[in-house]
Amino acid sequence: MTVTLANGTTITGTLCPDRTEYVHVIDIGGAEVMVRPDQATIKEVTAPQANGRRHVFADHQDKITDEDWATTRAVHEAAHAVIGMIVGLTLKEVWVETGRRATVGGEARFEPGVPQALAVHLMAGPMAQAKAVAERGYDPLVQASVESLAGQGDHATINTRLAEGHVIWLSQAQRDAQALLDSPEVWQAICSASRALANKERLSGADVRALIGEPRDLTCHRAWLPGLT
Repeated sequence: MTVTLANGTTITGTLCPDRTEYVHVIDIGGAEVMVRPDQATIKEVTAPQANGRRHVFADHQDKITDEDWATTRAVHEAAHAVIGMIVGLTLKEVWVETGRRATVGGEARFEPGVPQALAVHLMAGPMAQAKAVAERGYDPLVQASVESLAGQGDHATINTRLAEGHVIWLSQAQRDAQALLDSPEVWQAICSASRALANKERLSGADVRALIGEPRDLTCHRAWLPGLT
């Protein structure tokens, strides 16, 4: 892979397989270089990689037009925000970067909460983007590519929580995320929030609540949270 830093320096090497959302580890001939995405030092990254090779799904994701990518990327982050609020998390803010070469496409920032609730909202983002892609007529392989590649950071965060010893029932979190996305009212709220997010690029928790109303009133589905349900 090749990355271009903000100062114009170009680094070419192999993306190490243990990359997380917190740091990119690039192997340059045996020497490792670490670049933190949250410092916004990376301006451009080549196509998605897996263990130094182009990911098998990358060609399918490339079929998405720039316009559809920008729209569905906003849906991804809006889903994190809305579903996180539905499962009881307190949203600080949500932002999105819709450019295709952005190393970090956005983030929904919440107050600390129940790990199971965090897992539900993390899974919901890439699932929502895949749903939005499907609604635009793309085939199942394109949908799969989005859910897999656009969800790498989300899945890495869940794995980090698991490695830290937190209790997360993964399959139930996925079922809850799907049930919420299947709710017409929830989906309408996500789409409404995504349009505002695409326009402004950053919304506060209060902004999102003003758009969608009381989150838990959108659906009768209640996610499974240990000790709470």
